[in-house]
Amino acid sequence: VAGRALSAPGLLNDWLFQPNLMATVKRLLRRNIDVIKSSPLNYDIDAIMKASRMSEIDDLVTARTYGHKDCWAYYKAASSVEYVEKIRKPFLAINAEDDPVTPISGVPKDKFANNPSTALALVKHGGHIGFFTGVMSPKIWYLDPVAEFFVKARLATPQTAADFSFPIATPYAIQVEFMQRLFETLERGEFGIFESPTGTGKSLSIICGSLTWLTHHHARAPATIDKDDDRPVWVRDYERKQRESSVNPDAVAREKYENWAKSVRRKESAEQRERKQNARRVGAVRAKASKRGSEQSPYNSDDEVVAEYHSSEETKGDGEYSESVRKLLHARAQNRVYEDSDIDSDEDTDQNAEPEEPSISKIFYASRTHSQLQQFISEIKRTKFGHATPCVTLGSRVQLCTNDEVRTGCASAMLNERCLEMQQNGRSKRCGHLPVQRTPMLDLKDHMQTRAMDIEDLVVQARKLSVCAYYGARASVQQAHVVALPYNMLLSRSAREALG
Repeated sequence: VAGRALSAPGLLNDWLFQPNLMATVKRLLRRNIDVIKSSPLNYDIDAIMKASRMSEIDDLVTARTYGHKDCWAYYKAASSVEYVEKIRKPFLAINAEDDPVTPISGVPKDKFANNPSTALALVKHGGHIGFFTGVMSPKIWYLDPVAEFFVKARLATPQTAADFSFPIATPYAIQVEFMQRLFETLERGEFGIFESPTGTGKSLSIICGSLTWLTHHHARAPATIDKDDDRPVWVRDYERKQRESSVNPDAVAREKYENWAKSVRRKESAEQRERKQNARRVGAVRAKASKRGSEQSPYNSDDEVVAEYHSSEETKGDGEYSESVRKLLHARAQNRVYEDSDIDSDEDTDQNAEPEEPSISKIFYASRTHSQLQQFISEIKRTKFGHATPCVTLGSRVQLCTNDEVRTGCASAMLNERCLEMQQNGRSKRCGHLPVQRTPMLDLKDHMQTRAMDIEDLVVQARKLSVCAYYGARASVQQAHVVALPYNMLLSRSAREALG
């Protein structure tokens, strides 16, 4: 934005900004001329020294140095405009409408308006970062609104053990202080290193401090704005966006995913009912074929089934059997596995493609061993958070595989390879705990969204639903409030990328 603005013809640019900028830049170039000449990029020294505008310098030097096609490609790549919609922390931008360097025409008002984490304050006058008030003794005025903004945006630190839902009525003073400092560190988005003497309940302090912050963060709600509110427009706009979005920029995506899940459940439930009806109809067809075979029919039972399918009575009019039954019979005659996809059109597949599930803010708890993770989950269950906090424990296939045939017939070291091999097989040889239908896995995710579950709880629930606990845990990470995992999964880049 600034590069384009300063390159445009105009009185200020031609007589003030460009001459001063070019004089400064050319002094720097002359001072480092030997370095420029020795560069393998072969800069055009003569053209650089004849340049009269910054856009020419950026075209000849800056763009080439950083691998851009020209100065305009460089300006676009270096602009912060594309990052506005990605901001997730409270962010205040102040810009004067008469700013000659960052003109109002280049400010992405729509991106600020659509992001609930940002506020844009536009003032009539101020030039480029000239936010002063007063004539005789000018003072910087922007400090007050900045302070007001961040005070409004920051959560208040709880003061008592009850505020943190601490399960012990009379905690140590160090536990309350621990939770308060942890809460403040999370709220500021900083790194924190905490220590506490042995026996002071560090696990409970971590749980109550972090989950109290997470609960408040998910429920942030700005104060109601009065009709007679005399605060600046940008303050009211920011609070309105926060209120409308509930601090969840992915609310629309979440609603889309939930609607998709409901649609999948309805469709698969209808398909299951239809399969049961088809099974009864196929049984009737085979009973007919068997009866005719006993009467010395020259055809075998499979031929009779196909003949029944191709009978002229069924091909004319509505017929006795549905289209899915006829396709099932046809597949049986060809001695191949009948698949649901046989009756699904490409259009239907595209419409039912799984949308990306949005992620929410969460707490990651890492430890060295699975026994320590299990102890951590047990501590969560002692608190009020254990009954309503979606908690996922990640582990390896050795801990989470629910296919006993694979577990008993395969060494632990080969379990990963065997699992991946079964996924590449056809449907008939595929692992039975990875069903084609999505409903069982959605059911497992629903169970994991209602309470804290350790690895043993997850495996038990997955066995009840006959689904894979390993992939079920990973599918639940996006909407989990707490993710417990070993250190190696947190520190491994490939493992992090696999988990999204």
